Amino acid sequence: MPIISEEYLKDSVRSICKQSYKHWELIILAYDPLKKIYEIVNKFNDPRIHLVKLATDLGMLEAFSTGLNLSRGHYIIRHDPDDISLPKRVELQVRYLEEHNEVGMVSCCIKAFTKDSSYKRQCKNINRVQNFYKTKEDIDDAFLRGNYPIIFPTIMIRRDLFRNNSILNTKPSFEDEIKIVLNLLKEGSIEKIDKVLYYYRRHRNAYHNINNIDPKVFLRAAFDDMELTNSIKFREFHKELVSLKVEKLHSSQSSIFRVLMLVDELNIGGTETYIFNLTKALIKMGVYIVIASSGGIAEELFKLHGIKTFRISINIKLKALEGLKHLIDIERINLLHCHLIKSMELGAEIYKRYNISYLITLHGMFYSKEILLATCINAKAIIAVSNPVRNLFLESLETKFQGILKVIANGIDTETFKPVKGKKTIRKNLGIPEDAVVILYCSRLGWGKGAVAEQVLSKFKEISLKNSNIYCIIMGEGDKKKSIIRMAEELNISLNRKAIHVIGARYDVLLYYLESDLVIGTGRVALEALSCERAVIATGSIGCVGIVSEENKEEMWNVYFGDHQGLADADNSILTKSLENLIALPGRSLELGKWGRKWCIEKFEIGKITSEIISLYYNILKS
Repeated sequence: MPIISEEYLKDSVRSICKQSYKHWELIILAYDPLKKIYEIVNKFNDPRIHLVKLATDLGMLEAFSTGLNLSRGHYIIRHDPDDISLPKRVELQVRYLEEHNEVGMVSCCIKAFTKDSSYKRQCKNINRVQNFYKTKEDIDDAFLRGNYPIIFPTIMIRRDLFRNNSILNTKPSFEDEIKIVLNLLKEGSIEKIDKVLYYYRRHRNAYHNINNIDPKVFLRAAFDDMELTNSIKFREFHKELVSLKVEKLHSSQSSIFRVLMLVDELNIGGTETYIFNLTKALIKMGVYIVIASSGGIAEELFKLHGIKTFRISINIKLKALEGLKHLIDIERINLLHCHLIKSMELGAEIYKRYNISYLITLHGMFYSKEILLATCINAKAIIAVSNPVRNLFLESLETKFQGILKVIANGIDTETFKPVKGKKTIRKNLGIPEDAVVILYCSRLGWGKGAVAEQVLSKFKEISLKNSNIYCIIMGEGDKKKSIIRMAEELNISLNRKAIHVIGARYDVLLYYLESDLVIGTGRVALEALSCERAVIATGSIGCVGIVSEENKEEMWNVYFGDHQGLADADNSILTKSLENLIALPGRSLELGKWGRKWCIEKFEIGKITSEIISLYYNILKS
């Protein structure tokens, strides 16, 4: 409890002393404490209360850091000296965190109150906002929309969340805890107990009023500055990254290939995953690689593996070009490998200005003719990841392109994605029986693929009514995630069991493949699952094209598993039949899995794909 005034202090400390939970300590921090503060604290005569005199006026954040370092408890509260905690507050919050290990922080509902009539309307608004958002999804969503749905002193925080939080070592220009909360949200979610456990006092001498602070303005700026939007959306992914221990890669400084991989952003998706795996394979084969992007949550993954990454202002063209030219000179780059639209535009412009050779990988069917004409004409080579993408390119450029055009599939690390038997920890954590049939749908939950997830859930309900030992896991992030969570909750209620789990994005997708019986997906997901010997129902943006098998492997490759081409499954009949077929015939799933891995090794193994790309680099540089 940092103190700037003794006003209301007695009420605040008394509220702590009246807690039904007795195992607490109260650390009061004050700069040059007045005699009055000493008198107030000493009258309580409680050994659990410690008054710490600060040598200098540290400010709110540094005072918090000092108190945290002095504290001994597993759970931390930063209490306002003018507010009141109700008697059961600490007991209920401790119990909640003890019973919900997956939750990092717990808040509560509040009652904002005042004796000043000019603050009565403000109190009503505070109560309305603070008591509206309760679930972690709603709280996350409120933050992402620029609202501030949590009063910091209402939060009980697991001490462990501070282990990776460097914000306490920096002094921002804004003396408030918003940055602490936003950084803590990377490490763990916040939930609320649906009870009023905290009285929040508003008065003229309150900290925000004295310092004329508008939290909403700073909140928006903090999101822009710290790129926290993705950190919150991909919290579980981030937590997995933090715990990873990997051997760092070292690029060969003497390589004749000095390649700058230019990527729009490094978020979560098939394209970014492919670039990551390709980069690792290229470095292992002796290619010097540097990554330039506008950043993103997956940037940490590249850095963790020792891959050089640089930030560029990709949305400000002139600034991006200046930054890239400086990077090209320092790193002695002799080839640009461009991915996605803005990077393609920059690659074409760098070639015009500085005559640096570039090639482009086209990752899907989302390129317009205008974009392809503007960016690809001068490229030394174009890589299409599938035959439909190649055909799109040829239709757009006709005979204008004079470089090399090759179809090179996305490669799969078949040594990472392989069948391994082990304890079924995912099933145990989710409460799924070991003998259950588990269906995994893995994809972005936005655009058309979010609609596919909804179709999967709809068909799952039909099938699970006939078989009560079937479960479904939906993995991914996107703007449809919230509606998919609601749909899953409604289906679980109607089925009278938690049959569907919506888990967001995960880094270690492999574990989920290995504990699933069949996988629904497209593109990279389909290939990774096949490599793990899992039966796959190919369902992409175009629609469901059915079970992947030896008989239809060329068709599946030619439509890229329903993501780049194919006939739309208008009534979802293919999806229904495919699910029923594989659930009824588990032996067929095993056969398909064994065949699928052999096909992946033969056609999509990352080593072979990387060798093709290195040959292409060589042909470009020698020309």
